[in-house]
Amino acid sequence: RSTPAGLVFEVSKGGKRMLAGVTPTNFTDLPAGSYRVTMKRDGFQPFDDTVAVLKGILTPINWNSADNVLRGAFSVTTTPTNASAVIEGQAPRFTPALFASLSPGKFTATFRLDGYEPETREIEVKGGATNALAPVALRRSTGTLQLTSTPANLPYEIQPVNGLGDAVALNRGSTKAAPESLVLPTGAYLVKVRRPGWPEFTKEVTVNRQQTVSVTHEFAEGTLDISIQPASAQLTVNGIAIAKFPVPLPPGPLEIVATYPKMPNLITNVALAKGQQLPLRLTFPGTVAITVDPPEAEIFVGGVSKGKGPTQELAGLPPGNLSFEVKRDGDGAGRLLLVR
Repeated sequence: RSTPAGLVFEVSKGGKRMLAGVTPTNFTDLPAGSYRVTMKRDGFQPFDDTVAVLKGILTPINWNSADNVLRGAFSVTTTPTNASAVIEGQAPRFTPALFASLSPGKFTATFRLDGYEPETREIEVKGGATNALAPVALRRSTGTLQLTSTPANLPYEIQPVNGLGDAVALNRGSTKAAPESLVLPTGAYLVKVRRPGWPEFTKEVTVNRQQTVSVTHEFAEGTLDISIQPASAQLTVNGIAIAKFPVPLPPGPLEIVATYPKMPNLITNVALAKGQQLPLRLTFPGTVAITVDPPEAEIFVGGVSKGKGPTQELAGLPPGNLSFEVKRDGDGAGRLLLVR
């Protein structure tokens, strides 16, 4: 007899096949002696035993095939490797992995690796065989980075920092007026935004699975408006030549240097605040040389004596129309000269 019934059996003696059939079966006419009995069931270890048949005594043979299930196995790897592989009732393995001594049947295997989406596979295990599962390709997990700058349309770079798995290509672009959404593999990133003339903005952020991280930066500014006389003078602000005003600049201390041929530089230091409109008027002073005749005549500017002739060079005068007065002792009122 067998459990379940209906299994094929064979009885042999001395290497010679004597009987064959399907369980259950009784034999009452066998000569006494030793007999080899075998039974088979797919997926199970076969029954193979030698029994003694005695005269006048019933020899029972009962086989429960479930006690002799034939174990199976499966092997699997992932890309990348070192992912955890888990099936119910078994200790986890790291890929590439081999699950051995499994009961025949169907299993669900789950594969996980930090920074990657979990994957599942249905696996059928057959007794006495090893099922080699096709390699499992793991997909990178992603999140969203929202990037905004004021003003918009500024160049940026996004550089992965110790990225998981394969290297992530450097992402370059220009920020938009609305938040710019970038879908990126999970991990840490260094975000850089640049505006010429401003300190570079740098921030490290972490992009998590199925989450959004926002990066917002305002390049604060004030406005500097310079007028200068003479108009052909050259101007630099913090060492950078600027030809056209007004101009937006980052808030903070400013050193303004004006240059003009054969004149000492004009250096002005001011502080520019966020949102401030700062007007400046710069003027190079002029020089006038006056020659008088007779030479003993005295020269006055604004009622102040500048000395006697024959020639006086007057420096540090503001541009524009200036009035000079020339007097000589013993004379009446002096003469007024208009000099541009």
